[in-house]
Amino acid sequence: MKNKISTLAISKKTHFDFDREIDIERDLASDSTSSYEQTSFMIVEDDVATSKFIKHVIKKSVSNPVKVRSFNTADKACEYIYSLKEFNLPGPDVAIIDYILTSNNEGIWLCDLLKKRFPETHVILMSSFSSDQMREIIERSETKPLFIQKPFEIDTLKKILFN
Repeated sequence: MKNKISTLAISKKTHFDFDREIDIERDLASDSTSSYEQTSFMIVEDDVATSKFIKHVIKKSVSNPVKVRSFNTADKACEYIYSLKEFNLPGPDVAIIDYILTSNNEGIWLCDLLKKRFPETHVILMSSFSSDQMREIIERSETKPLFIQKPFEIDTLKKILFN
């Protein structure tokens, strides 16, 4: 079955979490001892307010424990992805990645890297660019991630993540 572009127009050596820095070895050790029943999310967004908003929506929308890792650069997220693989830990269940980070193509490159390392991860690419502007970029990517146009509404984000 050929992948289609799905679109919705909706109104850190250390791992960097926008709230604090975490030692990556301690963080990975907690991943290895935690239950694999726990849903894990990875957010890669350079805008602190957007990242905190997504994290808040995730944590308030589920009754089960979830792990949410946030990164503000592709480099920090990439390091975390490589560390997970190195320690034979599972990748995130869902990754929400901004298209524009430090350079124009880091978001799509990160989507492709994540899917190569962890094919089971559901990848969502977000951008303020329209779906028409993103269509060709997504078509050329290896992963063809789900696309969400920013800004987005809470209810629509919840529908995308939990339905």
